Amino acid sequence: MGRIQPGITLSDSIMPISQDVIATATPVFIGYTEQVSEDQLEAVAIRVDSLAGYTQTFGSKGTMAFAVRHYFDNGGEQALILSLPGNMPSDRITESEAADFFSALQSTLVNSAIASEPLITLILAPDMARLNDALITNSATLASLWSSGWAMLLQLSQVKPNLFVLLDAPDDVDLAAHCLQTLSSDYRQWGAAYWPRVETTYRDTSITETEAQRVVLSPTAAVAAVIQRTDKRVGVWKAPANVALAQVIRPVVSHIQGDALFNASGASLNLIRSFPGKGIRIWGCRTLENSAYSSWRYLQTRRLVSYVAANLARLIRLYTFEPNNELTWMKCTGQSYNWLRQLWLQGGLYGAQEDEAFNVLLGLNETMTEDDVRAGKMIVKIELAILFPAEFIEISLVFDTRTGALLS
Repeated sequence: MGRIQPGITLSDSIMPISQDVIATATPVFIGYTEQVSEDQLEAVAIRVDSLAGYTQTFGSKGTMAFAVRHYFDNGGEQALILSLPGNMPSDRITESEAADFFSALQSTLVNSAIASEPLITLILAPDMARLNDALITNSATLASLWSSGWAMLLQLSQVKPNLFVLLDAPDDVDLAAHCLQTLSSDYRQWGAAYWPRVETTYRDTSITETEAQRVVLSPTAAVAAVIQRTDKRVGVWKAPANVALAQVIRPVVSHIQGDALFNASGASLNLIRSFPGKGIRIWGCRTLENSAYSSWRYLQTRRLVSYVAANLARLIRLYTFEPNNELTWMKCTGQSYNWLRQLWLQGGLYGAQEDEAFNVLLGLNETMTEDDVRAGKMIVKIELAILFPAEFIEISLVFDTRTGALLS
């Protein structure tokens, strides 16, 4: 009999049921664009399904344009663009421009745009990587900007359920190590950082053809595409790692210099490494939560639990306004059980038998008291074996059957 891991509980809100399938890996790119869309003043995330679709709406210049190009060149199929108000920063971002960027990230318009778009599950901010080339000589100021940026983006992961953040990191090893050591966010499990930037095959022809330099980009756009491809081909439970990146010549810093950025028992970066004959590959799948005995050390675990919670929350919402009695509980349990069984059969859960892979708990004196029932609460507890058979992570979903609202 495996060990039961106690104390890991996720409470989730009701998810909209307008979508037949809940997206697992649709990114939103937040940043500055060459052209201003008609919806920019309202901060609406606009869907694009190709690079041509992006350039038609937002133009072909700037860090965002190259990041979106890298995303589609690595197999990305759809994305959303959230264009920030204001002009694009200069080639080498200044401290005041960085402050404007962070102020825009914290705006209520950005929060509202993400919260109102059900497709969004991944968050990226390509302009964050421009801090590597910033016109800021004070190292303490630069370190503070990086740390603040990480904290702001991780905070965005809490705007709605089922979000995950892909973070850029400083190329400088000492600065990156400092960011890891000083990271104090409560939301570390909701983000993963990738290091270093990569030199791509693209050339910036905005100056002249002869002077055009190779474009250096954060790897996160390509990582988002890899996550989307992996989810589609295998499932959200598959680690998006050991995958070659397209249109990449080399990492700008060797992984040998970055060995100190991988910590066995602390926050770590995921490396982008060069392998002779095998290309440039994603070499890691850790979140920023790496404390001892944490179940959230791997991004595929965090994302799978979020995905399960979102789907079951949508399913259980169907029972809003139904009598909070045994018949409703039996129906809800049966549908939840069937959904989880399909996930297990696809390989998403560990266990040779169903009772080793998952469990659904719902009922009087099992998940609810008589007072809960009289108050209209329906509490469903789901146990999932994600890391090992019969070692369960628990999802707790608490609903008001009279309104469909989440109860804290």
